[in-house]
Amino acid sequence: MTDELVEVARFGSANEAAIARSVLEGTGIAAVLHQEATATWLWHYGTALGGVKLLVRSADADEARTILADQVAEPADAGTRFGAVTHHQISVEDEEDDSDGVDPTLVRAWRAAIIGIAVVPPLLSLYSLWLLVRHGLLLSGQWRAIVAFMVDLAVLGAIGLFLWAAR
Repeated sequence: MTDELVEVARFGSANEAAIARSVLEGTGIAAVLHQEATATWLWHYGTALGGVKLLVRSADADEARTILADQVAEPADAGTRFGAVTHHQISVEDEEDDSDGVDPTLVRAWRAAIIGIAVVPPLLSLYSLWLLVRHGLLLSGQWRAIVAFMVDLAVLGAIGLFLWAAR
């Protein structure tokens, strides 16, 4: 048995993720939240930064997904106690389907680059560049990687020009 942690679900807010973690821990499955603090402090960037990830041991992953599917139902299901949780839940499979088979890290870099144009430009642009370089996405030749890179460079260049002119 391995102690490697795997992602079983993603959530748009730390509160939703905490409820799902409580459901799993109530059944005896240890779970941890990844990027909970980021989603709490920078709540308006939560989805762009990948949301809050619910992680469990790889040996418990299938059982955890089954429990979450059974216990954490859609809001329309009035018979569940946790009906509001999955309203904003994003599963790993859903994100990959929405991006037409594009690497989820590339989607995250793309979103950070586009949102970074208007909101906290240096922070999100640097994050997007870091993702693109760290994961070798620039070499993939995909249009999103190239456009994200150009947007990041333009934003950082504009900030540098502004700072140079302000001296």
